[in-house]
Amino acid sequence: MLIPQLQKLLTTPITQKSRQNKSRLTVIFWYSLSLTFAVGYILMGLRQAFSTKYIVSDD
Repeated sequence: MLIPQLQKLLTTPITQKSRQNKSRLTVIFWYSLSLTFAVGYILMGLRQAFSTKYIVSDD
């Protein structure tokens, strides 16, 4: 439900209206920035988790 709307927002061509352009570019910028931070923190967590010689798993 949310994924198709997000895909439409990020993939539809930008119209000539300047207000919509600024709004759309702002959304794309902040969405990309938040995903960048999320991936960065995930990678830091994985690096810390697998940095020791022995890894304990709890199943």
